[in-house]
Amino acid sequence: HLYHVDYGFTDGNAYAATIPDQVDFATGDRCFSANCDPISTYYPNWKDVPYHQDFCASGASCQVTAPTFWSTVALTTVSTGLNCSAPGTCATTADSWALAPSLPAQTDGTANLWLASVTRTGTDATTPGTSGGNVALPKVTFSPHELANRVNPGTYPYLYRNRIGKITTETGSVITVTYTTPSACNPASMPSPASNTKSCFPEYWGTFTSPNPDWFNKWAAGSVQVSDPAGGSPGLYTSYA
Repeated sequence: HLYHVDYGFTDGNAYAATIPDQVDFATGDRCFSANCDPISTYYPNWKDVPYHQDFCASGASCQVTAPTFWSTVALTTVSTGLNCSAPGTCATTADSWALAPSLPAQTDGTANLWLASVTRTGTDATTPGTSGGNVALPKVTFSPHELANRVNPGTYPYLYRNRIGKITTETGSVITVTYTTPSACNPASMPSPASNTKSCFPEYWGTFTSPNPDWFNKWAAGSVQVSDPAGGSPGLYTSYA
């Protein structure tokens, strides 16, 4: 994964002394249980990490015969600095953002990484704890809204995925989003893929071959409502057609 970005060099002086400006990225485990390590023992707690697809005992019958791509970590911190001697070692830290990933429970038992909140901290050159220093703003939170991706699951999972249902900003404003399928598909009478104008689309994959595709919903934003519980300002409601 991306570790850091260095920038701000002048012509002919790249890495001649300190790094003028830097953005650093830190990660944490994609496990949010009390028991995570070793992963070989606690892999059921790594809900969206298919560890079993990376392990096949000697002499065993291995079911995965093609490459799989996944990660055991998630982004947890982004920080910016000035005059850095090495990644993450800077004379001055500017701003940093603490990300709180999570794995909310889903109806069909699947797990998908979710960003629960972002907390921004500003820093200046004074000593932390004195006037100036580090100032953390209230966190921005994101509440998930679960929607089924599949139109007609039958014996297959609905493939629920989370969309942003509500955002609470640093100032306490609340933004609520609703979703809709403007021209919903009827599982009993699916459209022809060649002339489909409905709020769904066909996909041929795995066991779903022509002329029987798998069908997925196309969720659109139906409305966005902004309220101000903390300050009492008038709300704003926007609907989409």
